[in-house]
Amino acid sequence: MKRNPSETRTFRRVLQRTNSGAASRSRSGAVVSRPPGPLHVAITGGACAGKSTVLSYFAELGVPTFSADEVARELTRPGTSLAKAVAEAVGPGATLPDGALNRRFIARRIFEDDSLRRKVEALLHRPIMARLGDLSAQTPGDVHCFEIPLLIEAGLQGEFHRVILCRCGRREQMRRLVARWEGDERLARRILSAQISDAERRPHAHFVVMTNRPPEKVRKRVEAILANLRRTSRVHA
Repeated sequence: MKRNPSETRTFRRVLQRTNSGAASRSRSGAVVSRPPGPLHVAITGGACAGKSTVLSYFAELGVPTFSADEVARELTRPGTSLAKAVAEAVGPGATLPDGALNRRFIARRIFEDDSLRRKVEALLHRPIMARLGDLSAQTPGDVHCFEIPLLIEAGLQGEFHRVILCRCGRREQMRRLVARWEGDERLARRILSAQISDAERRPHAHFVVMTNRPPEKVRKRVEAILANLRRTSRVHA
């Protein structure tokens, strides 16, 4: 997906209230300086790569965490203008009898129709990123972690001081996806084919976490990354 300039500017304006003086790497590799505030860390990766697990470990370690998926659910509650816009874009079947979005139906539809997926993403990304920025601006802490699945696809990696890539291997990722979608292997393959590869994500990442390892090893990796991030945060405070 191409970068939406207005979406990026919205997120940058909010984060400038709190971003630290650290230098971050932009998409082009240029160094971008930031005003004082917490270190902003993006957690990204493919579907079922373990992003939520890694985010939860950071939360357990006392780090303020923010999830694009959770914000999306908040912004598309029944009756909101964004929920109505998504339902209109998807068409019949997009809502449940109680007015809530039929998220599983929508997911199936958008991964069967690339143009529809891009349309829905365009509706959601800008308000989601703006809300994430608002939440961060209102939250104290030396490190803030954001779970953002489509970080690289949206060209937003340059808005963060550090990027963590979650991986689990293609076979394990496929296994997890099939389980999530109740045995629908065809849909799982469509989801994977719609996303960029880990090889494309890797050059933008400062850290990699392999989530197909025992939980205690994944947590130790997160602890080591957090120690590094806090050293970085102190240096640039």
